[in-house]
Amino acid sequence: MLKTLVDQLGPDTIVRFVRSSPLRIEEGDFLAEKHPLIAIYLYGYAAEMILKAAYFKNLKFGSIDEIDRGSRNRAMVLAQTHGFMARDPHDIPGWARLLVWDKQTLHTPAYDANFSRKIVGKALTICENWRPQMRYRNTTPPVSKVLTVRSEVGWLISNYNRMGV
Repeated sequence: MLKTLVDQLGPDTIVRFVRSSPLRIEEGDFLAEKHPLIAIYLYGYAAEMILKAAYFKNLKFGSIDEIDRGSRNRAMVLAQTHGFMARDPHDIPGWARLLVWDKQTLHTPAYDANFSRKIVGKALTICENWRPQMRYRNTTPPVSKVLTVRSEVGWLISNYNRMGV
């Protein structure tokens, strides 16, 4: 009997996050002209995945170690305890703040101040234009918003190796 598609997905891992992020960008780019809202939606998920990948890499997760719900929940509780994140698991700025804090306090050496500001700033700009609820809406964002989100996510992806050390 063939497995369902859901059964074939497997667990979240750093390598899956890192490999999926550029694919979501590519899909967003393909859809940007005719479906800009969906493009932004996909870009946001790419940002979320790359920040989570960097965070768990800093925790010394191996590239194929499962990032299970418990691991994500512990990270979110830590972030909530420090006021970085709300209860939303898709809190892009929260993941960015947690990543920067973690590098400064637990898994040094810290990023330099400018790099830290850029990570959080890019995440904040993305969040100004992205929410998971977008999948339920019918609106057309201007091209400028699509390009802004695309640029910020592109920066996060291109700087992943500096973030996840």
